[in-house]
Amino acid sequence: MEVVSWNVFGLGGQKRMERVKKWLRTHGREVGVLCLQQLRIKEDLTRRRLTELSEGSQFVVDYTTEGKAGAAVLILKQHWSILESGTKGDGSVAWAKINTKDGIVGVASIHGPRTRTERTYVWEWLKEQWDQGVWIFCGDWNSVETPEDSLGDSPVQLGGERRRWQNLITHHDLEDSWLIASLREGPHFTRQQKVNNRLDQSRLDRIYFSQSEVWNGRIIKVTHDSRGRLSDHRPVHLCIHHRNTGSGRKGTYFKFSAELTKESEVKEKMAQLWREGGDPQEDPRKNWDWRWANAKKILIQVEKERREERKRANEKLEELNRTRIRKEELSAQDKIALESVLQGINKKVSREQNRELIKTPSDVEIQELIESLPGGKSPGLDGMTVEALLELGENAEQDVKDFIWEFWKDRRLT
Repeated sequence: MEVVSWNVFGLGGQKRMERVKKWLRTHGREVGVLCLQQLRIKEDLTRRRLTELSEGSQFVVDYTTEGKAGAAVLILKQHWSILESGTKGDGSVAWAKINTKDGIVGVASIHGPRTRTERTYVWEWLKEQWDQGVWIFCGDWNSVETPEDSLGDSPVQLGGERRRWQNLITHHDLEDSWLIASLREGPHFTRQQKVNNRLDQSRLDRIYFSQSEVWNGRIIKVTHDSRGRLSDHRPVHLCIHHRNTGSGRKGTYFKFSAELTKESEVKEKMAQLWREGGDPQEDPRKNWDWRWANAKKILIQVEKERREERKRANEKLEELNRTRIRKEELSAQDKIALESVLQGINKKVSREQNRELIKTPSDVEIQELIESLPGGKSPGLDGMTVEALLELGENAEQDVKDFIWEFWKDRRLT
């Protein structure tokens, strides 16, 4: 069963209508249900516009004469039947119970109400439906964490609504089910903009599943525009499967069709996960059939490899710290000898280079010179012979070899 949620930001203009029509012509056969929000059309236009879009398919709609809200559920499969349907709130929720070949599924399209009374009413209704079979809740919730996190219109601060939603997550043990959301710096909210560099001050958006014994409900919420910013006004395509169908496989996992939303950043992230932990023979950009267990296993493996890399890096750093000869450990005689050798090298370079090297070497330059020697040791401190040193220096740069030879030939530190 494939569902698309889309805040169309108005269907009054012909340009927006044509945009939705074009999308339906391209992807309509794949989609079973189209949930629209923010229709922004009055009562006399609502049914006409939706009939034009669905081309004879079934639909239910809620609308408002205020021209701001409105939500609709369009059933695009002719062989599906609507058992029940209705609306809730002031142009906020349209819902339908649909009889599919795999069972009965409830779908609700929600455009978040802006008054406290209506918000409470809608959330109470949502909570009641959660345990009543299978539900897919789609929409633009119009709720924010703080008043500053808004686009300038009347902000709706998320207080009791967030607590209600968090209670649902906790009650149904959904804390580990935010795979795609975690890729978008979620996990519980999409953000219209970042406030004070805090990702938790965000809008509550998009698609949520309920869980049941027959359908393995998962929550997915990804929405941003072509420039990588989160957006309410892009279609989000979702595919779910009945537990007992689909090549005889056990379990139900969603498929996120990123190519339908042109979300290049999400595509690249998924491709990266496939490269790091998936089948190298499979083109990640052509296969979006993400099985939950496999995807979760990939993420766990990637995180494990990152922890091992960090561990190896820390061990290497500790080893370098143990073997490095620090500047403070050099005697005054060694420092004088190093400066003398540097001056000898300066005589061999060109006049232009000499202008840069004529100054007294800094502590950092001396330290780098010491560390460039074989084994990171200062000459004369490890008892190496000239023959052993020359043998180690076969692959060294010529000026370093000359420096080593001059240094040992005069036995300045031995």
